[in-house]
Amino acid sequence: VRRPIAVSAEGHFFIAPDNGVLSQVLESAESFEARMVASRHGLDSLSHTFHGRDLFAPAGARLATGLSFEEIGDRVSLLLVLPSVSVTGSAGRVLHVDGFGNIVTSFREGDIPEGTGLRVGPVTVSLRSTSYANVPEGQFFLISGSSGYVEVSLNCASAADALGVCAGAPAALTGPAGVTVCDQSAKETS
Repeated sequence: VRRPIAVSAEGHFFIAPDNGVLSQVLESAESFEARMVASRHGLDSLSHTFHGRDLFAPAGARLATGLSFEEIGDRVSLLLVLPSVSVTGSAGRVLHVDGFGNIVTSFREGDIPEGTGLRVGPVTVSLRSTSYANVPEGQFFLISGSSGYVEVSLNCASAADALGVCAGAPAALTGPAGVTVCDQSAKETS
């Protein structure tokens, strides 16, 4: 069981288990304060499996209605922080694969200059689109997903299955020279 924590950062409160879920908040904040959420701020009866309902929501409501952050619990100095999802130079990684097989990378749209491709698995993709309808069936392309990260997609199929890629795989920018737009048939012949 991960300890329940509250974090105050950039004028916002976050309540979550200390399991790394707040890593991006902690990484991007100039400063933050963390405290253990005292059980007295939850429901009278706390289940062992549903802290979201029994502790996090009531504690969040108390903070939202005026409880001072200092009253939420004792100060915490060490938190679990997962490896950074930020891009280093031209190197990034696959953050996850969604239910449709789209490969969500650690790159944001502004990280990929025009004319630059993104290599994931055995292919480099440079075709960009703002919708699936603008891309021929069976074509790999880049699209900015709802989370703000660039996704490698394959129209009408799973890009992850086609490329054999899963979370944690490397993703890298390729230079403007020699950028290849790959499609399903090109992948199968290489």
